[in-house]
Amino acid sequence: MEPLVTTLLTYNLGVQALEERDYKTAVERFSSVLEADPGNTNVREYLARAHFHRAALVVGFTCLCNLSGTCTE
Repeated sequence: MEPLVTTLLTYNLGVQALEERDYKTAVERFSSVLEADPGNTNVREYLARAHFHRAALVVGFTCLCNLSGTCTE
């Protein structure tokens, strides 16, 4: 497969993962695209959004665990 096609496919899979709230996968996909195209500001924005939402989920989960006292980690 052509590198540009692979990059476009990976980008689209990243967008799909972000829309499906699979932030870990979105971060992986967008990071891969940036390796191939480091100057792509659109991908950088999507990557930042994925990192932000992923961090928010971790913080929210931690707060919930602390409040409920049910976390076993």
